[in-house]
Amino acid sequence: MGAIHQKHMQLVDAVNESKTEHEHLTAALRLHAWREGMSDAGRPVELCHADLEQFDRGFTERPMCCGVFLDWEESK
Repeated sequence: MGAIHQKHMQLVDAVNESKTEHEHLTAALRLHAWREGMSDAGRPVELCHADLEQFDRGFTERPMCCGVFLDWEESK
């Protein structure tokens, strides 16, 4: 995939790999803002490609939306 997809996955990974609630919220807001910016620039991101990459990574059983895990929990 191209550079846009790679950047998208970098931002998705930041959300999924965050350790605290604050990190998670900050990363999720950054991801949302980037997606909005790409759309505003006429370059909408193929969100389903993030899910497909997560499946390729072996995350077939985790609930997710656009590559972001819905079962994320703060690290203890």
